[in-house]
Formats: sequence, structure tokens, C-alpha cells
Amino acid sequence: MSTYTQFLYQLIFASKDHIPFLSSANQDILFAYIAGVLKNQSCHSYIVGGACNHIHIITHIHPTKCPAYLVKDIKEASHVMICREKSLF
Repeated sequence: MSTYTQFLYQLIFASKDHIPFLSSANQDILFAYIAGVLKNQSCHSYIVGGACNHIHIITHIHPTKCPAYLVKDIKEASHVMICREKSLF
């Protein structure tokens, strides 16, 4: 007997005080980076997108991953990337 499990989540991150931080110049870089973080966590990202002050992620989370820890990892990694690339953001 085999078991098939798939959990789909929509994650939404907003900037503090809804300050716009995404532009057409930097959003593709950030979205690709977040998709890479998800791939490294054994997750499949269906959509990573957003607007000027928030990000939407639709992803499949592997059953062995805790959603809360995954969100923490995404937020930490994207924060580090944004701080490292301050000239873009």
C-alpha cells in the first residue's frame, strides 16, 4: 500500500508598516531567491510573486517539514539577502 500526501500553502509576507520595498528591478531577484530557498527545503514553489509591499508564495510543503520552521527559514534567508543587497532594495 502506498500513501500520497500533498499539502499546499499560501504564505503572505508584508513589509513593516506596509512600506513599499519591491520594484520591477529587484522583485525577480528576490522571488527567485525565495524559490531557491524552498527548493533547498524539499518544497515545490508553484508561485512566488507579490506587489510593492508584500509577497505571496504558493508552495507544496514536504510532510517532514514543519510549516512554522519553513516560514522562519524563508523570512530569515530573505532578510539576510535584502541586507546583503542593500543597493537593490
